[in-house]
Amino acid sequence: MTEVLKQTSSCRCRWKAVLVLYVATSGGLDNVAVADVRRFEKEFVQFAETNYPGVLKDIATKKALDDGIKPRSRRR
Repeated sequence: MTEVLKQTSSCRCRWKAVLVLYVATSGGLDNVAVADVRRFEKEFVQFAETNYPGVLKDIATKKALDDGIKPRSRRR
């Protein structure tokens, strides 16, 4: 979790940060080695942008990850 919270020189968009924090707090990073967290974040965000663009758009629009968005991100 500490690795996720560290800021990098290339700040990610807030809505992408929300999605990554949701994954991290939901246990999605429990089996990811600390050394692999940054790569996971990058690849996960790319996956979300490709497969769930509506979820990221809704997070950006609503400025929240609400209960209406969460089920759509789990459908695949």
